[in-house]
Amino acid sequence: MNQREANAVARELEEQVFDRDRYAYDIDVESVNSTPDYTTAIREIVVSGIPHYTTDGFESVEEYLLEVSSDNA
Repeated sequence: MNQREANAVARELEEQVFDRDRYAYDIDVESVNSTPDYTTAIREIVVSGIPHYTTDGFESVEEYLLEVSSDNA
């Protein structure tokens, strides 16, 4: 996925109604190499969020972030 595709997904989601409300989305696409710089922020977002849709890849990242968090506790 690239940033243009992510923006298209955000626009689609913003048109949908969830529990009688609409939401704004900010989806950023980062390279794999930049991920370590954002681990804390990504962990906070992923762990505190309520996913409307998940994939095996997302669940793998979520598990990894939880493991890294517990290793640093």
